[in-house]
Amino acid sequence: MAPRITAPRIVISNVTKRFRRAGGKVIVPVDDISLTVDENELVVLLGPSGCGKTTLLRCVAGLERPDEGEITIDGRVVFSSSRGIFIPPDQRQISMIFQSYALWPHMTVAQNVGYPLEGRKLSSAAIAERVGRALEMVGVGGLEGQYPGRISGGQQQRVALARALVSNSSVVMFDEPLSNVDAQVRGQLRFELKRMQRQIGFSGLYVTHDQTEAMELGHRVAVLQSGRIAALDTPRRVYEEPPNHYVANFVGVSNFLQGKVRSAGGGSVVVEAAQGLFRVASNTAAYPAGTPVMLVLRPEKITLLPTQPQDVSENTVQVQIEAQLFSGDHTEYVVTVGDKTLRVWSHDDSLRNLSEGDPAWITVSPAALRMVPAEGARA
Repeated sequence: MAPRITAPRIVISNVTKRFRRAGGKVIVPVDDISLTVDENELVVLLGPSGCGKTTLLRCVAGLERPDEGEITIDGRVVFSSSRGIFIPPDQRQISMIFQSYALWPHMTVAQNVGYPLEGRKLSSAAIAERVGRALEMVGVGGLEGQYPGRISGGQQQRVALARALVSNSSVVMFDEPLSNVDAQVRGQLRFELKRMQRQIGFSGLYVTHDQTEAMELGHRVAVLQSGRIAALDTPRRVYEEPPNHYVANFVGVSNFLQGKVRSAGGGSVVVEAAQGLFRVASNTAAYPAGTPVMLVLRPEKITLLPTQPQDVSENTVQVQIEAQLFSGDHTEYVVTVGDKTLRVWSHDDSLRNLSEGDPAWITVSPAALRMVPAEGARA
């Protein structure tokens, strides 16, 4: 049997949004962005403040009107600049969960969840039945009579999700819904939200500046930079194969070494840096000899050695220990080679005797190295 092919739930095509500030300056927080969200897929919009992620979400939700482009939700065009279409947010058949959950404190859980059904000409019994079903679906059945201030943060999140789903909308927008809770609770809520998404099967866009949140929740992650998508892929590929310096620097922790391609062939590229020669496992043909590049070394991919290894021809550098920082699940070693400072994460307890000023060696395998265009160069 052939696999079932489904249309994307959300299609964003060449969308641009401009704002004119009081002094007349025009800013473009969303600059010609195209993106799709498939069935049962959660796409995370990740980036620092001002990158355009929330503006893009608001454009899809209908809370902002773009200047250019087209947006389609479940096959229905809800915005088109060329055709003059703009469907208001209450007619887009989507739901939205805000940063604060937006639960009314003077209303019970049942009243909060049932609010989207008001005005739909449903009987009180029908509303109560749908509210109860939505609360059971997200695992907080029985809380109908409670007020938001008397339930936990995790329960409030579930109530907000139940309200988002009670109107039978399976497309949900999330605007940094976990940013107001502490780190420990946030970790638990991420797990609960991922489980609910898997069980219920809704699609949506999720805005966050939290990298851990993006990595754990997203089926795909779109990293935004100055109103454009700098990377769009699975969380693992965004982290392990960043396409450029911006993504490698923003997502996770990275060390960077500048160099030039010395040779390429046989599935690898040799890069000459001031610190030595480095072989990078790569099948790309985009980097001819002499091309300036940036080597990306993740701290957890570097091996720290107290003595010189036998082979020091490639991917091995002598360093000096500057600091040793215990971080619980690993120890971070700050090392220097010349005027370059690098961070190394290790689980090797035998290295604890290394002290400030001691010589050591670092090595990294070709498969663990990544190479991106030098800053300012085009990919």
